[in-house]
Amino acid sequence: MKGFLLDTNICIFAMRDKYGVNERLESIDPQQCFITLFQLQSCGSWTSQAAKPSEAGAVMLVSMA
Repeated sequence: MKGFLLDTNICIFAMRDKYGVNERLESIDPQQCFITLFQLQSCGSWTSQAAKPSEAGAVMLVSMA
């Protein structure tokens, strides 16, 4: 199975809307994107630290898992 493993940096860039990561993620089939359990677990702590969690992009990343 081919796909994209979203590492910690990619997840952080997506949540901070940097470097065009969100645009690239939107162009990829969500069923081809994968994150590790570490990133999934860490999303809660990252979003709790974000100023505006609803805009952090974590919902998009979790739904792609």
